[in-house]
Amino acid sequence: MSPETLVNKSLDKARKSPEFEELFMDKECFSKVRISFNKDFLPTKVDYFYKGEKGLKWYTKRLYSYPYENEADFEKYLNSYIKHLEEWNKEYEAEIEAEES
Repeated sequence: MSPETLVNKSLDKARKSPEFEELFMDKECFSKVRISFNKDFLPTKVDYFYKGEKGLKWYTKRLYSYPYENEADFEKYLNSYIKHLEEWNKEYEAEIEAEES
């Protein structure tokens, strides 16, 4: 895709996600886009080439990280975090009851 295609909002209305639209809210004029991928072909960084505070050069707009190796690791973390929140909520409710009585 050329930068002109990315900036022309009328062409992208139907397929634009909120994140995609947010990238262009600054209305900065850039001439190139560079996307870096990890070994699993997932995007990790989006850079734009434009004239910014430090002159004409590449500037990083977005960084993405993928901290979990697979879905099972993520589910394990999510379940432990939900358990932690439930315990914290019980403690908080007990403190509120103690203050009220």
